[in-house]
Amino acid sequence: MSNLNPYFGSSSSYTSYLNTLNSQGSCCNVGSAGPTGPTGSPGAIGPTGPAGPTGSAGPTGSASDARDKTNIRPITIGLNFVQSLNPVHFTWNMRKDENKRGIPDHGFIAQDLLQLQNVYGHKIPDLVDDSDPEYLLANYTKLLPMLTKAIQELDVKVNNLKKEVDDIQKQI
Repeated sequence: MSNLNPYFGSSSSYTSYLNTLNSQGSCCNVGSAGPTGPTGSPGAIGPTGPAGPTGSAGPTGSASDARDKTNIRPITIGLNFVQSLNPVHFTWNMRKDENKRGIPDHGFIAQDLLQLQNVYGHKIPDLVDDSDPEYLLANYTKLLPMLTKAIQELDVKVNNLKKEVDDIQKQI
């Protein structure tokens, strides 16, 4: 597999570009110590990075080829799970990075995400990295399949309601 990026030539050039933007305060806050994803690319969430992919995505995308997957089946959790998520506003009080204190942000609480998985009896792989119990990391991109499922469920409900409205209007 090539490390070429269509815009920057290589993943190291892309990382260098993001680090340059970050040092100028313009972008991304690419972290230095995120976990390594299955492709071996370094992660983007670390002590200095607030909210990038944790490594499963790397700088150019996630491995997703059907030929590399088995036991493929539909997701069963969607709207109910998403409705249980608790998005919050907060101010960073980083214990490991003094430069990240007092900065307002928004997102989720890792402990809440762990609890929700227990409530729904559905472990979402790599949603929360709890390998260091003193420093939990959340990979928000792992919520995308459940968000997609929730949108699909809402679409069915909307279409059913449209049909009901149409049927009622025909009776009037």
